[in-house]
Amino acid sequence: MSTEEERLPTSDLVDAVETALQARGVAWRSPHAGLSDAQRFVVTLPDGSSVFVKAAVDDQTQQWLETELAAMSAARDFAPEVIAVTAAAGRPVLVTESLHDRAYWPAGVFETPGGGGQEVLWKPGHVERLFDALDRLAKVTPPPVLPPLESVYRPQWELISEEPDRFHALGLAGPGWLDSALPELVAAEKALDLRGATFVHGDVRSDNVCFLEDKVVLVDWSDASRGAGGFDLANLVQGLPLEGGPDPQDVLPDAAPFAAWRAGEMVNRAAEPAPSWLVNVFKRLALINLHWVSAARGLPVADLRDWRSI
Repeated sequence: MSTEEERLPTSDLVDAVETALQARGVAWRSPHAGLSDAQRFVVTLPDGSSVFVKAAVDDQTQQWLETELAAMSAARDFAPEVIAVTAAAGRPVLVTESLHDRAYWPAGVFETPGGGGQEVLWKPGHVERLFDALDRLAKVTPPPVLPPLESVYRPQWELISEEPDRFHALGLAGPGWLDSALPELVAAEKALDLRGATFVHGDVRSDNVCFLEDKVVLVDWSDASRGAGGFDLANLVQGLPLEGGPDPQDVLPDAAPFAAWRAGEMVNRAAEPAPSWLVNVFKRLALINLHWVSAARGLPVADLRDWRSI
């Protein structure tokens, strides 16, 4: 089956969406957005308007879609409007307003094919507006059906301690750096506490954010959960230096446990087979987080590479 054939909607999906909307879909386009196996389409309607369709294809994407619907229904001020919920082939289908041509997307996710390397363009004030939106989202009561955030935690530095070549092979630091820093990295990671009752989007990054007039809109709520306040901000700022934003230690100087955990995660991801551009992204993020935790815990940085050198 060709890529183009894979992107065509099934007849069941077309029927389900058109019945829910009581309108015919003039055109179905698969955007360059989303990393899961869920089907995604921008559907043009006869009046020239459009909607965004996301359809589950298996048990995992069904669970994600159900989480997404619950989260978006509770966080309406920060999410696209839900227009319809239907089903195709026994799986849920979510129909929302389409923002692909009405909002500003810093990462250009609807226009730029995946593959890495596309430039992220934050307009002046956008990062600050996003920070404010995350602060307001944290004050929204999360629906009780959302899973606990702590369920996503997997220790990272234990594996690196057992297999230090996972770190050494990446060339992130000079000889001896890991030996001296490892006890503090392990301790910092163990101090991470993701428990809490705060509404957490779970995947705030530039390609899941758009700006519609005076509104900040977050998309892809499939990782939404209940957990520690500040998680979304910490998750966002680790990647902002790659996009011309502030260093995370300037925003959250006391987030060493998060930085240690994410640093280890990025090291372990970079150590696994992946396209070279993606490995480089993981290495840069590992270094950003390593500098972050080093600044917070007083670890030596002289032998730690600058992420810009990758």
